[in-house]
Amino acid sequence: MPPACITVIRFESFPIGDGFTFDSRYIHLTYKKHVRKCIIDAVFRRLTTIAGVADSHVWETVTHDDGSENDHTHYAKIFDERVRFSGSRRLDIDYVDEDGQHHILHPNILPVKSAKQMEVIFMSYHRGWKQGGDGKMHHDPPVQCIQDIPPELEFSEMQMQELLDAKSLVEACNVVSVRAKTVADVRALRDSEAKRPCKFAHKHDRGSFKSLIMLDTWAVVWIWGATGSGKTKWACAQFENPLLIKPFNSVGALEAIKKQFVEGHHDGIVCDEADLGFMKREQAIAFLDADEPATLDVRFSSFTLLPVKKIFISNFDPAGLLPIDTSGAIARRIDIILPLVDGQLTYYPRGQPLPGFERTASPLTAVRPFVAPRGLHTPVQTHRLSPLGIPPPEAF
Repeated sequence: MPPACITVIRFESFPIGDGFTFDSRYIHLTYKKHVRKCIIDAVFRRLTTIAGVADSHVWETVTHDDGSENDHTHYAKIFDERVRFSGSRRLDIDYVDEDGQHHILHPNILPVKSAKQMEVIFMSYHRGWKQGGDGKMHHDPPVQCIQDIPPELEFSEMQMQELLDAKSLVEACNVVSVRAKTVADVRALRDSEAKRPCKFAHKHDRGSFKSLIMLDTWAVVWIWGATGSGKTKWACAQFENPLLIKPFNSVGALEAIKKQFVEGHHDGIVCDEADLGFMKREQAIAFLDADEPATLDVRFSSFTLLPVKKIFISNFDPAGLLPIDTSGAIARRIDIILPLVDGQLTYYPRGQPLPGFERTASPLTAVRPFVAPRGLHTPVQTHRLSPLGIPPPEAF
């Protein structure tokens, strides 16, 4: 029987450091109790603001060999985009049973890898079709099956889009569940992987840090502050596979981007020890633009860089590390500036003038190498941390 009353939905403000990370558009949960659909929906509403496309809720009763029965619940959900969270306890449910005893219900969490797998879950598994010990499909209808599938949803279209979005031949084969059958297939897959750029080796993933991005969408971040505060590790953790350029202070750094950046493989650029003073004003504007391709000059040639997220890192205020720009066009393109001073995180919306300046323009339009006095900084919002969250500074 279902629990008499579920009183509390467990939700942690920050990740629980148990090493579990989730990053997928699809999810499948199994609870060893009957949990009403509205309760699980509420858990997901607390977990993420990303909208769901379709979901399926199944209540099953399993009869064991000794004649005993127990209920369990399957729940599958397709999100509009990838959902990322850390901590395996994010989907726990606290409830009180009929005897007044308090329990924590922890689900088995399965990140489903492809739309094809999700189609099998929705259209077969949740509707009672399962493979028996004889290898044949048998129909054992559940006690209750509630599915919310919009009529316009086509699993075949989702599979085709995943196939087109696949970043490698191996990933494309996994999407459509194609297996290597011959030696030639194995050789082609191995050769394809050998030609791919190496993945970035993260020392600390995103779940190791507190979430510091204050806007839902951003294109360029400049973070500055004292050495040893974890700026570089935090910046790299904001991407799955970043291109790290260090130092970024000459035309050679742009040439490194030209040679190393691979569209579709790198999802962001981290420019450490950044100083854009070597750039012309127009080049800096193009490089920081979030919407248009940038044509960048290097020695004896030029190249085009498509829009990609960038994080710049420095020990000093960016006001002294940018080309002269009295128009404010450069400052307008930097979404967030994150100064780290005395263990406090302060941020300014793009183009936001800092109090204490006689000039009316943004501080980033100040003539180089003028640097704003730090004592004049009055933050728009302050978060105390030490200084970037977890792990501690000595880990860096």
